[in-house]
Amino acid sequence: MRFHTSSLAFSILAVMATNTFAQSEQQEDTSSSALVLPKIKIQAEKQEKNSYAAKTAATVLRSNAPLFETAQSISVVTNQQIEQKQAKTISEALEGVAGVSSGQYGRRGWDDFIIRGQISSSQTYIDGLRVQTSDNVLRAEDISGLESIEVVKGPTSVGFGFALPGGLVNLTTKRPQAETSYRGTLSSGSYNLREGTFDINYAPNSTEKGAFRLVGRVSDQDDPTDYVYFKNYYIAPSYNFDLGEKDDLSVIASYQHREYVRQQGIPHGNSSTYKSYSHNLFFGEPDHGYNVNVYRAGANYAHYFDNWTYKQNFAVTKTDTQGDAVLAVSNTTLPTIKRAVNNQDKQDINYTLDSNLQRNFNFGGVNYNVMVGLDNPIPVLAI
Repeated sequence: MRFHTSSLAFSILAVMATNTFAQSEQQEDTSSSALVLPKIKIQAEKQEKNSYAAKTAATVLRSNAPLFETAQSISVVTNQQIEQKQAKTISEALEGVAGVSSGQYGRRGWDDFIIRGQISSSQTYIDGLRVQTSDNVLRAEDISGLESIEVVKGPTSVGFGFALPGGLVNLTTKRPQAETSYRGTLSSGSYNLREGTFDINYAPNSTEKGAFRLVGRVSDQDDPTDYVYFKNYYIAPSYNFDLGEKDDLSVIASYQHREYVRQQGIPHGNSSTYKSYSHNLFFGEPDHGYNVNVYRAGANYAHYFDNWTYKQNFAVTKTDTQGDAVLAVSNTTLPTIKRAVNNQDKQDINYTLDSNLQRNFNFGGVNYNVMVGLDNPIPVLAI
C-alpha cells in the first residue's frame, strides 16, 4: 500500500507550528516582564472574651474544661445572644434551645420551662446555687442582671445533688470586669412598653480585682389582654476585693420588685366556643394581681495554694409574695365562667452554701481534674 502526501497537509502543519512557536515566545516575554507584588504581613489575635458561642461553662461544670470535651449535653445562651433575641424574660431567652420548651403556660408573670419532657421550673440555679426549693414559689429572675444562661440536659445529681433527671437551668450573674465601661439603653415598643437599663463597670486598676459594677432596669409593659400589665424594677451592685494573687473574693447583692396581673386565658372546658371570644378578653378583676419582692446577697471566695484550689459559694435569698388574683375554677363550662379569688401570702428564706476542693494534674499522659465538695441548701420557710 502506498501513501500519498498532499501539499494541503503540509500547509496545515506549517500553520500549526507557526502558531505554537508564536505563543511560546509570547509566554516567555510575559513571564520575563511580570510584576512582583510587595509582601503583605497580616497579624491577628484570638479574642475569647467576645466570642459569640460559649466554649466553657465554668459554673455548672466547676471547671474550665471545654464544652466539646464534656460528656454532658450543655447549651449556653450568651449575653450577646440574649441581646440579639431582645429577650425580656428567661423563658424568651430559652426559646430555640434544643430539648427545652419554655413559656408553655402563657404570660403568667413567672419563668416556666420544660427540659426533656419534665417540668423543671423549680430547677433554677443562680451562680451554681439553687434558689427555688419548691414549685409553689413562683419566681422570675431579672434577665438584665445575667451574663449567660447555662442549660444542663440530662441527670445532674452528681454535681448538684437532688435534681430532676431532665436537667436544670443555671443563671450566671454579671460581675465586675477588668475594663471601665458605661452603658445605658432606652426602649419603647408595642403595648406601651417603656424600659430603661444601665450597666456601669468601674475598674480603677484595669483589673478585675478592686472593680465595681452596678446593673439596673426599670420596665413597664401592658399586654394584648385587657387590664394585664407587667412592671419590673431591678438593681444589683457587685464588688471584687483585692486580696492578692492567692485569694479571690466577690460579693453581690440584688433587689427585685415585680408587679403584674396574671394572664390566664379563656378556659375551654369541654366546649370549643372559646374560639369565638376576643383575644383581649379579660374575665378576672382589674388591679387584682401580684406584688413580689426578692432580696439576694451572695459571696464567692477562692484560695489557691500549692496545686489545690479551694472555692466557697454562699447566698441568701428572701422572697415576699402577695397576691389576690381572680381566676377561673376547674369545672368551668362556657359561656358561664366560675371564678374564685386566689389569695397568696408567701415568704421564704433560702440559705445555700457550696464548698469544694479541686486539683488538676497529669499522670500517665492523661490530664485529671479531681474535685470533692459539699452542697448544703438550708431552706427556711415562713407562711
